[in-house]
Amino acid sequence: MGGKMIRWIMIHKIKALYDEGQGLSKSAIARELGISRGTVRKYLCMDEASFQLMVAHPRRARELESYQDQLQSILQRYPDLSAVKARRKLEELGIEIQVKERTFYSYVKEMKEGLVQKRKRYFEPIIDHVAGVQCQVDAGELREVIIGGILRRVYFVVFVRFYSRMMYVGLSFIPLRTERFIQLHDEAFRFFRGVPAECVYDQTKLVAIKEEFREVWFNERFYQYATCSGFEIRVCEGYDPQSKGQVEAGVKYVKNNFFYGEEFVDEQDLEQSLKSWIGGIANERIHGTTRQVPRVLFESEEQDCLKTYLSPDPLMAGAQRQLRRVDKTSLISFQSNKYSVPMLYQQSTVCLQREKS
Repeated sequence: MGGKMIRWIMIHKIKALYDEGQGLSKSAIARELGISRGTVRKYLCMDEASFQLMVAHPRRARELESYQDQLQSILQRYPDLSAVKARRKLEELGIEIQVKERTFYSYVKEMKEGLVQKRKRYFEPIIDHVAGVQCQVDAGELREVIIGGILRRVYFVVFVRFYSRMMYVGLSFIPLRTERFIQLHDEAFRFFRGVPAECVYDQTKLVAIKEEFREVWFNERFYQYATCSGFEIRVCEGYDPQSKGQVEAGVKYVKNNFFYGEEFVDEQDLEQSLKSWIGGIANERIHGTTRQVPRVLFESEEQDCLKTYLSPDPLMAGAQRQLRRVDKTSLISFQSNKYSVPMLYQQSTVCLQREKS
């Protein structure tokens, strides 16, 4: 009984210090109370009913907590989602739910009541503590890079795995156009040896042509690539650097830590130097936020959560391609005929290419 009371007191202390976001940060609370940031986050999401469940049914509570982050992310994006559909979305992520429907329904209801009810845009970036979900992407350029004794303009794209802060930087000596942008994504996913569930961007025309009334018109070519590669596109609100802060910081880090003060013999020297810097410095330092080495955290906790990346070679080569919607019976329509596809692609969009016989 004493242990239960201590935990209940701890919950109240955490909530009081946090003060609905107006008080101390989660990290500051963790330092103040001598507990982990994850424990702070867990207790902030816990109400009295959740605590009672934890006390009365500890095994059931542990299962619910194991996918709490994913469920919270889903409900923050879709606050009116039913418990039935929320359960289905978790199962689509490969999560096996063993609790009874009534228990899960109650848990979803409690979590909805505990979440801030401000409606988020449907393309708002998700929370950062779910491994394997999000990669943030941003482009940068420098106008006066010394290459072979000549001032050159260099373009680059920074890819940051949001959970581990593992980084890749793609390089270009020509202005970024859609095709080159796609090629750099291909390089990054090969480097990470997998594709995330989603990539987050600012409102560059390489990704989003325009936004109107909370709807986004995507760059069709890039959207086809994303669909075929299996990741979702998320676009930040205009003029909102807060929603993509990690990669914004990554661009500054690349400029200041790699480029600044350096001269390069030729383009090959720059490419090789950048590759060495990514592997030997950027991903081997102790990150200021996670306090861990990005490569180590990525390999130990995140890499296995990535989906397999199958490069859409026809799309990369610019071959003729078409998109088709897979129905609930795993069939697609093509030239007045029906064709079956693996059940994995039910009710999703696939990319087709007709091969010559």
